[in-house]
Amino acid sequence: MDCPSEENLIRMKLDEVDGIRQLQFDIENRRLFIFHFGENSEITQKLESLKLGADLVKTGEVSEDEAGKSYGKTFALGMGLNVIFIAVEINYYF
Repeated sequence: MDCPSEENLIRMKLDEVDGIRQLQFDIENRRLFIFHFGENSEITQKLESLKLGADLVKTGEVSEDEAGKSYGKTFALGMGLNVIFIAVEINYYF
């Protein structure tokens, strides 16, 4: 996983899997963190079928609060950037 096109390929493949709450991509370090409910065998099978060198490094339980914190930060950052860009566009046209 060393480019955005591989990230999109992974997202499309895992879109078919029920129970996935969040995907966090660390492209620079070639890591993918998957927050999900249930067993990981289906996820592992889907990733291995892409032949990108998938290896399960660690698995563990994460509380709902821990999984939600990361999503909340990402959402807040995205919304903040949208507000800034809208303000810049409004100032540019008026």
